Amino acid sequence: MFIETALKNIALNTIMAEIGSNSIYDMYDKVISSFEILTMGDFGYLLSCLTMDMREKISREIGINLSRDTYRELIYKYVYTLKDLRNTIAHNAVLFILHSSNS
Repeated sequence: MFIETALKNIALNTIMAEIGSNSIYDMYDKVISSFEILTMGDFGYLLSCLTMDMREKISREIGINLSRDTYRELIYKYVYTLKDLRNTIAHNAVLFILHSSNS
């Protein structure tokens, strides 16, 4: 929950600072190419709908290494992964972690 809240706050603060407004409606007009409203999955979808430039700014703010993220997709892929992990834990499901060895 802490990571989810932190990511949402950083992303929305970055977006609002970039567009120079406190109105979420300005966000719709200026930086979103398509949109629906926010669960964790919807938040990932919001991030995927942002322009590449806006995803890059949010990724930089969070500290994602952009040298391996050509299309600036890691930000929303991480959110989808966190959503699945959180839901698995919240519903007491068994979580299997696959580990591959490069040796």
